[in-house]
Amino acid sequence: MVFESVFLMTLLDFMAISIVLFAGLVFYRYRVRQGSRGQVLVIMGISLTGVFYAFDIFVMHGLPLFIEPADAMAIMRTLHLDFSWFVIIGGLALIVIGFSLNLKAQELATETLANNEERLSFAIAGTNDGLWDWNIVSGEDSFSLRWKEILGYEADEIEPHVDTFTELIHPDDRDRVWHAVESHLDEHTPYNLEIRMRRKSGDYIWVQTKGQASWDENGKPIRMAGAISDINDRKRAEEALRENDRKYQEMFNHAQVGLARTRISDGKVLEANDRLAEIYGYKSREELLAEVKPDEHWTDPAARERIIAEDLKAGGIHDREVQHTRKDGTIIWVRLFTTYYPDLDYLETSNIDITAQKRAEQALAASQERFRSVIDHAPTAIVLKNLDGQIELVNRTYETFFDTSAKDVLGKTAMELYLPDVAARVDDNDQKVAETGIVIVEEAAATQPDLPVQFVRIMKFPVFDQFGAVSGIGTFATDITDEKTTEERLRQAQKMEAVGQLTGGIAHEFNNLLQVVFGNLELLKDCLPDDEEMGRYLQAINRNVIRGSELTDRLLSFSRQQPLAPKAVDITAALAEMRDMLGRTLGEAVDLRSEPADDIWAANADPGQLQNALLNLTLNARDAITGNGIIKLSAKNTSLDAEAVATHEEALPGDYVMLSVTDNGCGMLEEEIEHAFEPFFTTKDIGKGTGLGLSMVYGFAQQSGGFVELESEIEVGTIARLYLPRRAEIEIDEAPHQIRPPEAALSGSGIILLVEDDADVRESLADQLTNLGYQVIEAKDGASALAAVVDGQPIDLLFTDVVMPGGLSGLELAHQLLPLRPGLKVLYTTGYSEDIVSESGPLKEDAIVLRKPYNRAKLAETISSILN
Repeated sequence: MVFESVFLMTLLDFMAISIVLFAGLVFYRYRVRQGSRGQVLVIMGISLTGVFYAFDIFVMHGLPLFIEPADAMAIMRTLHLDFSWFVIIGGLALIVIGFSLNLKAQELATETLANNEERLSFAIAGTNDGLWDWNIVSGEDSFSLRWKEILGYEADEIEPHVDTFTELIHPDDRDRVWHAVESHLDEHTPYNLEIRMRRKSGDYIWVQTKGQASWDENGKPIRMAGAISDINDRKRAEEALRENDRKYQEMFNHAQVGLARTRISDGKVLEANDRLAEIYGYKSREELLAEVKPDEHWTDPAARERIIAEDLKAGGIHDREVQHTRKDGTIIWVRLFTTYYPDLDYLETSNIDITAQKRAEQALAASQERFRSVIDHAPTAIVLKNLDGQIELVNRTYETFFDTSAKDVLGKTAMELYLPDVAARVDDNDQKVAETGIVIVEEAAATQPDLPVQFVRIMKFPVFDQFGAVSGIGTFATDITDEKTTEERLRQAQKMEAVGQLTGGIAHEFNNLLQVVFGNLELLKDCLPDDEEMGRYLQAINRNVIRGSELTDRLLSFSRQQPLAPKAVDITAALAEMRDMLGRTLGEAVDLRSEPADDIWAANADPGQLQNALLNLTLNARDAITGNGIIKLSAKNTSLDAEAVATHEEALPGDYVMLSVTDNGCGMLEEEIEHAFEPFFTTKDIGKGTGLGLSMVYGFAQQSGGFVELESEIEVGTIARLYLPRRAEIEIDEAPHQIRPPEAALSGSGIILLVEDDADVRESLADQLTNLGYQVIEAKDGASALAAVVDGQPIDLLFTDVVMPGGLSGLELAHQLLPLRPGLKVLYTTGYSEDIVSESGPLKEDAIVLRKPYNRAKLAETISSILN
């Protein structure tokens, strides 16, 4: 019974304590969710203490477990009420009180945290800075959204690692950044830098980065946090300011005028440039600033105070001329441009040394007569007008140019001196110069044909008074009559050059056409029956082909592309020979005379072309004569200087032989002379001239190193002068005897490689060569010819055009074939001139060139002589 009672009481205590434990566990789970695990453990501990305390009463203090029922009930009642229930009730009270207190504390902490987070969020947003937090141990580095925005990145585009930060730093700044970080971590120095970081776009911006580390109890850094600020605009502004300051200082120091900043109150020079030091005789601005004393450079120190007082009263920028003293004591004139800053107690001056100008003005005033002499003897006509257009000054050159006197023009206006339209143009230009201050340059022809000057270049310019206002109009008129004449002759020469190139190109192409006609005409003769009427037709064609050939020769001569063989020509003998020949040609109506000429120099010219030139000049003279007339042939030695040959294209100063052909015919107009040497220009009736005679003479003279000129007057006559350069050699080349090869048979044998790019010419030549008995291999260009040789075909003669398309000329083809076929004979043909042929390469001295056009007889004769 006693045991049961004790057991019952103990069971009741155990149940009560279990309830307390259960309540503690429920509270524990609730507080775990609420984040108050520590408070729960305290309450559980209090509850468990009650259990162990009851166990301690029964066991540890020796209370009997088996007692009498009466005693047991009393003891249990007492223990239960005094201890167990006290513990249970106390534990429950503590739970309730702790729960309440903990809830209150948590509410206060939550509210405080929310307030702190809100204040921190506002602070971060207000700073506009980007935050970073670097876990030094793990290497993780978190960046705020603003940090990423500054560099142009989205929220999820940056790796949260310290290497990301390192890679974005400008390479030139990385060592400096990490040195500062290490100093901060090791020595606790402040971390605050201005660096460049790369944006997402690839460009770099300036940022200011600050940070603070935290260390553990051992002093080891464990964390570092900080912020970056976008300072790019500030850095740019600072750089622009520095650049502006640098430019200003550079302009200040290197200005070509003396610049200074001086204190108003005592005259102390605060700043100066090198030019100012130079003006006042100092070696440098440093020496000037160190040595110059206030008012020292003023010749009259009192003048400075007076001038400053006047300027301050008037205000603005001032410009004046004053006398100053240099370091060595010499007096100079200085022009001062002064700006005042009275609030700052300084003034700025620009100092220009005008000593030389002042001396010049004084010398000018003292020598007005000499100045007038200079004006009068100037090679340019000078006129000075006032703003009303009245002439106030003219020099003697003006009087000479315009055949007038000063008294006839002084005080008069343009309306009183010139025709209305000319006067209006002059007044308009004068007004434009006066209003705008610009300089006008124009060229004008003289209004009167009998004046000494026919063309002038006029320059009008404003004339200013001592205050800088336009007070008149000045005019320079320069004689450009000779210049205009030279320009016209140059223009004519350029036109002739252009026409020459055109006619030369036409002649080249025409030669190929004539060659085809020549060749096919020969073949046609063989195919047609021997008929008298047909023969007459063929002869007419042949005559006109020959005329066409002569025409191309004249065109080539005009274009200076005709092959020449210049020699030393005895001019006296040449004129005698021409007189004998022309005496039978000109007829009895023309009196041909030859003026005696002694000791005439030898001329350097092609004898045959010279004879043709004289013939053309003489025939033109004959055609200009109506009825009876006189033609004179003459020659003389002449030496021309640079001025004499300046108007002739490509002519050089030196010794010349001048041959002249003079007639007393109808003469030529000026405009006819201008076009006389142009191909196909003629004053003759239709059918009486081709217009190529004088063109041929012009080309021959130019190609020979000389020139030709005409002088003519209507109803008086014409003089044609042909200038040929003097031949230095004394001996006269005798005309070589032409050794003609024996008449070659119009047949032959052998294999000929024919290379010709023109299909018609190639076909015609192939047929002619075949008819002559030769075996022909045709090739349209150099590459085709090489291919034929590589195939092993035997060849006796290479017959090739010189100028061919395809990058391989006839000369280059022969150069490549000769090693493959030693002893191969070569015959060149071309319709081009010597200079065009020379562009393909140098011809050997013994090279044979058959010039187009040529007939079958010439072709057969040339090939036979080469092969045999």
